[in-house]
Amino acid sequence: MMYRWTFYLLLIIMTICDVDAIDINCDFKDEIYFGIPVQYSCIVENSLNITNKCFEIKSIQGPHEDNKNISSVTGLSIIEKKIQYIPSNLGEKFNNLIAIRIKGGKLKEIHKSDLKQFVKIKYLNLDRNDIKALEEGLFEFNPELILVWFENNNIKSIGETTFKNLNKLKDLDLNGNHCFSQRFESHMVINLTLIKEACYIATEKDIQLKLFESQLETLRNKLKQNQNEFLNNITTNQKTILTLQSEQQTSQRELQTFKKKYENKLQASETLQVELTHKIEINIAKISKLQVKLQASEKHQEELQEMLNNSTAIISRFNELEIKDKTLIEFLKKFLSNHFWPLAIGFTLVSILSIVNIILVFKLP
Repeated sequence: MMYRWTFYLLLIIMTICDVDAIDINCDFKDEIYFGIPVQYSCIVENSLNITNKCFEIKSIQGPHEDNKNISSVTGLSIIEKKIQYIPSNLGEKFNNLIAIRIKGGKLKEIHKSDLKQFVKIKYLNLDRNDIKALEEGLFEFNPELILVWFENNNIKSIGETTFKNLNKLKDLDLNGNHCFSQRFESHMVINLTLIKEACYIATEKDIQLKLFESQLETLRNKLKQNQNEFLNNITTNQKTILTLQSEQQTSQRELQTFKKKYENKLQASETLQVELTHKIEINIAKISKLQVKLQASEKHQEELQEMLNNSTAIISRFNELEIKDKTLIEFLKKFLSNHFWPLAIGFTLVSILSIVNIILVFKLP
């Protein structure tokens, strides 16, 4: 039952986690420290702030020595950095680690799931952290371990099978914890009854309970954090809603004002439309009259054109007659000048004859 609840809690924690990715800056060099042979190591230089189980390593940065690369790295040192949990992909980034040293990092927990990614590890130094319990089968996947140091932690319980099958273990340091004040040789590690009686040796059920409590505390903290974020989001959303409501009211007022202006303009437009329609009707009537007048004018123009044509013909005829009169006059002048006296005599004779005839007429009975 306990395993089931633990599994469910892990699922919940994994569900609510938002994965954070961090970069690691390394000073790559051969490192020497007490109890561990020389290793080509990554000594972490940048500050870390790994405060939950959802952190992952994004990239490893830093210049390597000649003919070295990330596959050459067998040691990792994280000293005085805030690392409360071991990133789940640390072993994926450093796949040939033999020695790990995390000192003064405030490490809260260490589980076999954390160590499963380091199958080649021989030297593990977790001094000066805040580890409270060593669970059952902690080193199940690390049979090559030679050195394990937990000096100056806060260990209060150890599982019965914590160090089981560590046949190569030579150096275990539990000094400075609640109930440990010495280092143990390998033959003493196998028989945990040799540890001081004041130290509580936990059963598997106790370890699971501690793990459950630890996970529950983690979940509680995460839920509290999420609750705070949720409340902050609610507050922010309330402010946003109030702002939106205020903007909506302002928009409604502006809309009402615009609506009134639009209605007034629409009314004025309708009045203007009526006036324009009336003026258009008047103009159409005027145009109709002008068209009638224009038609009459065109008719008059045709009559005038006809009269003009007739006048032109008359003038032309008059000009022709004038020319003929001039010709006749010239002819008469010439004729008279040439036949004046015969004509005069003839005219005189005609006149005399006419007079004689008149006289004769009057004298007849």
